[in-house]
Amino acid sequence: MRRILLGYLGVAALAAATSQRQIVLDQVLARPNDAWLRGTGHVVLAFPGSLESEKSYIEPGGSFSPSVASFGVSFWSGNQSSDSIPLEAIEQRFVWPGAKAVPVLATKTTYYTADWELPRPGASRLRLHSFKQPVSIVIRSAGPAGAPLISLTWSGRNLLVNDRWTVTPSMAAALRSMGEETGGWMTDKVTRAHFVSASGWGYARFDVPPNSEATVLIADARASATNPLQTGGVKSGLELQLPDARFAASLDAQAAHLLMGLVKRETRPGDPTNYPAACLRDGAYTVVALARAGRMDVARQLIPYFAEHDFFGGFGHEADAPGLALWAMEEIAGRAHDPGLDHALWPHVQRKEQIILDMLSFKEAIFEPVLGPAVDTAAKHSPRYINAVSYRGLLDGAALARRLNASALEKQWTDAAAKLQTAWFAAYRAPEPDDDRTFISALWPSGIASQLPNAIHSDLNRRWVAKRNMNGTLLKKPLWTYFDVAEAHQWLMLWQIERVWTTIDWFWANQASPGLYSWWEGNGEENKFHRWEAVRGWVKPPNVTPHYWTAAEMLALQIDMLAYVEEIAGQPVLVVGAGIPKAWTTHEMSVRGIVTKFGTVDWTWTGKITVTQHGAQLPVLLGPPFR
Repeated sequence: MRRILLGYLGVAALAAATSQRQIVLDQVLARPNDAWLRGTGHVVLAFPGSLESEKSYIEPGGSFSPSVASFGVSFWSGNQSSDSIPLEAIEQRFVWPGAKAVPVLATKTTYYTADWELPRPGASRLRLHSFKQPVSIVIRSAGPAGAPLISLTWSGRNLLVNDRWTVTPSMAAALRSMGEETGGWMTDKVTRAHFVSASGWGYARFDVPPNSEATVLIADARASATNPLQTGGVKSGLELQLPDARFAASLDAQAAHLLMGLVKRETRPGDPTNYPAACLRDGAYTVVALARAGRMDVARQLIPYFAEHDFFGGFGHEADAPGLALWAMEEIAGRAHDPGLDHALWPHVQRKEQIILDMLSFKEAIFEPVLGPAVDTAAKHSPRYINAVSYRGLLDGAALARRLNASALEKQWTDAAAKLQTAWFAAYRAPEPDDDRTFISALWPSGIASQLPNAIHSDLNRRWVAKRNMNGTLLKKPLWTYFDVAEAHQWLMLWQIERVWTTIDWFWANQASPGLYSWWEGNGEENKFHRWEAVRGWVKPPNVTPHYWTAAEMLALQIDMLAYVEEIAGQPVLVVGAGIPKAWTTHEMSVRGIVTKFGTVDWTWTGKITVTQHGAQLPVLLGPPFR
């Protein structure tokens, strides 16, 4: 097998000498010729709303852990393992077997196919098909999210792991060996009925003959019986027939990642084990993207958290919080058309609007309570960005006030938004190219710069030239991937389709877990919680992945490429196909289920375009390829 030698992590790891992470790293150094973890591109496979401890993790090649701090399942064939097969030799994809099912994660390699699915909470099932040579299924301590493997009991039919997980292989998978990871364990053929490992390095190996199919069912005796989040499925609500299958695969994958990352009714910024608490900023984008993708059933369950709490997330008090929360609340309420929801949100809208007004007229520091643990002190953001999202929040609160006939407050907040926009215009100077947050918010989602398209275009162009080569390829791998996707959204609002697609193509070609359309944040773990150090997996994290702000940005961008509503001269207009490449128009296309505040939109292209609006009949503005 190709061996992967993982190095030490430096001061942080050395300081935690007894952590499970350090134990694994020590074993890697002590046994460099053994098979070890891939440690890249893991994704979550889980029921939406499940506890963070019950999320399954899987890495390219099919290596799997049924829950956090459980064990690893890997595959060996000849001189390769699921952790050593090169990424370029691995095919992965999500498959949705039914409308309400968690997707199957299907993996194909030269040696086997491995499909992981979750038939019910607390259970996972593997379907493995071997090709021309035998494949071993190895149960061991280390894995994507492993833990000490102390006790193994084989009944002749089931393997009981740590007196908690029952592993039931089909007849095609025969027990080959069971014991301790020491000496010649990788070639051992000793079987036992029971084994106890004082070190926590027990293992069991099952062999599957060539050209055979085996199944393995894993059941957790401690799985939660209830889930507070009710959901009808784990994908978007859109139905797409487009010439490039990657578009629908990416869109549905983003919805799946966002849904599977939910913990109870909380939105996490990224990998739920890495982030133990909700974050308002990232979560606002998540809720909005899900609503636009036709998942109002979930968005309605998530939005009360944003209404009831004003400041939450890893950085404590952040001035963008009220504006982003108001934006998310109105994105949901405006689509729900439910007077009951409007009235339930109304007192929270008034409170958050007052916070924005207080910030606009502050004469001394403002202190507010913060919910949840903090990673660090509040981050410092550009005043342009804070004012942009506050502007969005003022207008969105005014929209709800209009529906409730609160005309005095509607006028107060609308007037405040107009003054803020005027001040924003007056203070606008060409920002420095590294002023990321201005350029992730100016047109989308705030709209504050809608009357400065030429200036925004010019400054976006300066950033483009500074960050990319002549072909538009990024000069270096970005740390904050959501910024680049959000910037592509600004280009969409300017109808610069080529630049939108240059960005999307780069992201599709540079996935954290190829074929699953997931991306990353930062360099390392990006926080001080150190939760993965208690796990025998993800021992040398290159970044945080999956990241849900990036997924939400990508989902919202792709939907708006198909259709979105824009205010033009004070009137809402439905924009259709602004992100469709001209080359696609040589094919028939169908898009169904885009949810706007004015109703659901469908459209078809058969050489001519037909737009159907289920709800208000807005004027339609066709994107460049349909003109």
